[in-house]
Amino acid sequence: MRRRRISVWLCGLLLLTASASPTRAQAHQSTQQQESNATQEPKLRTQVNEVTTPVTVTDKKGNFILDIPEKDFRVFDNGVEQHIDRWGLETQQLDVALVIESSGHVSMMAPTIRKSGIIVTQMVMAVSGEAAVISYGDMVDVRQPFTQNPDAVESSIANLKFSDDGMDLYDGMWQAALLLEKQPSDCRRVMLVLGEAQDHGSRHKLGEILQQAQLANISIYAIGLSSTMADLRADSENDSSSPSSPYPSGVQPVPSAHGTPQGVNESGVGGGDFLYAAVWLVERATNQKKNHALQAVVSSTGGEYLHPKKDRAIQTDLNQIGNELHSQYVLSYRLRGPAVPGIHQIKVTVSQPQAIVRARLGYYLRADTVN
Repeated sequence: MRRRRISVWLCGLLLLTASASPTRAQAHQSTQQQESNATQEPKLRTQVNEVTTPVTVTDKKGNFILDIPEKDFRVFDNGVEQHIDRWGLETQQLDVALVIESSGHVSMMAPTIRKSGIIVTQMVMAVSGEAAVISYGDMVDVRQPFTQNPDAVESSIANLKFSDDGMDLYDGMWQAALLLEKQPSDCRRVMLVLGEAQDHGSRHKLGEILQQAQLANISIYAIGLSSTMADLRADSENDSSSPSSPYPSGVQPVPSAHGTPQGVNESGVGGGDFLYAAVWLVERATNQKKNHALQAVVSSTGGEYLHPKKDRAIQTDLNQIGNELHSQYVLSYRLRGPAVPGIHQIKVTVSQPQAIVRARLGYYLRADTVN
C-alpha cells in the first residue's frame, strides 16, 4: 500500500510538473516578446477613422473672420460633399512641439531665437496650452518635455547653444511627432519648426513624418531660417546642366488614372506615397510646382510656411502663427461611401463674399488601411 501511495504521489507530481512547464515557457516567451517590443521603435498607426482639418478664414486684408455660422461651411472629399460631424472655433487645449535648429549655421540669429521664448509662451501656448522644445543639429535633443510651465519653456529656448555642424531636421521633426502623438487625442496637436529647410544626415524621411502627422492629426508650421551657408548650399545643389525636378527624390511625378502614386518607395513604409501626395495636392491647389518639399508638407497639413527676410521678423512670424492658431475653426467628418485608396483632396468653402479660406489640402489613403 505504501509503495502504491508513493507511486500515485510521484505520478501526480510528474503530471503537475508537465502541466506547469508549458505555462512557464509561455510566460517566459511572453516576457521576451514584451521586452523585444519595448526595444523596437514606435510604429505608426495605420487607420484613419476621422478626417479633421483646421480652417483659417480671413478677409482680403488678412484679418481673421470669427463670426461665421456652421451652416455657411461646406466640406468636400474628392468632390463629394461630406456631413460635418464636429465644428467650431478652436477651444481645445493647444499642444505645440517646437523644433529648433541648433547648428552653427544659424548662430548669427541666436540672440533673436533665444529671446523668442516669451512669444511662444504668451502667443502660442497662451493660458492653457502645453509646449515641448526639441533641438536638432548633429543629434536630436528633447530640451523640454511637454509642460504648461512658461518659465521652463522660455529657459530651454534661452539656453540653446548654436555650435553643431549637422542638420538632422527630419529626425527632429520625427521626435516632435512622436511626442505629440502621446498627447491626449482631444488636444490640438501642432508642430512648429524654426530652422533652415535643408536636411543633411537624418535617418528618417520627410514622407514618414507627413504620414505620422496625418495619422495623428498634427498641423505643421515652419519658419524657414536663411543663412548665407544654407543659401550657397542650396544654389550648389540646384546648379546642374539637366533640368531640375520639382519633386523630391524617389517621388514619381505622374499619377495613375485613379490618383494613386506609382513606383514610390521613399521610406519603405508608405512615406514616399504620403510625400508624393503632399506635392501633388499643393500643385493642384496652387497651379504651380513646389521646389521645396518641406513647404509642400506644411501646406498639405493646413499649416503655413513663413520665410522671414530679417532676423527680427522671426518674432513677428511667431506672433502671426500664434494669432492664427487661436483664431481657427476646426471641422471633422467621417468619409461617406467607400474608402477608395489613393489621394483624397479636401476642399472647404465658406458662403461669404470676400472670405479667403485655408485648410488641409487632403490626405493619402493607403490600400492596407481600407477595410
